[in-house]
Amino acid sequence: MPLIQAQKLKEMAISYLERSGISSDHARIIADVLVEAELRGKNTHGLIRLEKIRSRYQRVRRSEIKVVKRFANHILIDGGNNLGYVVAYLAAQRAIGLARQYGSAMVGAFNTTHCGMLGYYTDMIRREDMIGAATCNCYPRVAPLGGVEPIFGTNPLSVAIPTGEDPPLLFDASLASITNGRLMLMSEKNERMPTGLAFDEEGNPTDDPKKALSGAVRPFGDHKGYGLMLISQILTTALLGATLIPPPGREYGFLIMAVNPEIFIPIDRFKEKVSKLIEKVKFVKREPGIEEILLPGERSWKIRCKRLKEGIDLDEKLIERIEDR
Repeated sequence: MPLIQAQKLKEMAISYLERSGISSDHARIIADVLVEAELRGKNTHGLIRLEKIRSRYQRVRRSEIKVVKRFANHILIDGGNNLGYVVAYLAAQRAIGLARQYGSAMVGAFNTTHCGMLGYYTDMIRREDMIGAATCNCYPRVAPLGGVEPIFGTNPLSVAIPTGEDPPLLFDASLASITNGRLMLMSEKNERMPTGLAFDEEGNPTDDPKKALSGAVRPFGDHKGYGLMLISQILTTALLGATLIPPPGREYGFLIMAVNPEIFIPIDRFKEKVSKLIEKVKFVKREPGIEEILLPGERSWKIRCKRLKEGIDLDEKLIERIEDR
């Protein structure tokens, strides 16, 4: 199939979402997040999510997104069971505005849903010459270290930092050994997964993604990832007064922070120092066979640049489902 330009895909996604009953403003936000994921090669968080978004939107009751608590530069939002993409976007906007005023900000949201590629929202903050950091939860998919029963979500962590030149620093990674989206994609393609990452419903190790989807996966990095997973769960549930272990598709929590470097150092000076550190990292002596030291997010940035120029290759069946809806 011919490559499709990002703007065309965005228009297709907006049309699909509007036909599903979603408002134009919200459809544009969601489409932008999904297409950005496609541009960065994160197809598990891209347009493949459209059908789930439509289904989720059409079968649940929602209330108004509202601020329920504010203390200076801290805000707590009740997402009203609305789509997480929209709630997270609005939370990031509020964080940016507060950080401009106070130098830093923290915005939490509860009673929301899956928000897609977490790095989209921290990069919103980075583009405003601020440091963005965020984490979120979802329904149980990950077992604690030594356990075989899921307690945690895949709980990604993202940090975006402004730099003097491209590529920007964008760390965005799940704290699970394998993401739910990746399992779904492998399951659709009847692929096997690496051993040692997941358990089936009975707690037996499995390399079958279908069985893993009904079982549990391990945290990445053993005790280190498990520790970060527990911290993320606390920050996105207990801290916000949210459901500790949310059910599938609802009652998720989200925490985002924005820091303006100007509270410590002029932004140009900050970028200069970051660039110098990056230069040192990029040009260290390398292991045999290693051609380049990559920065966090650099691989996806290169993919993004290529796809912006050449277009995005999507599965034909997915395109048909989007256009026929």
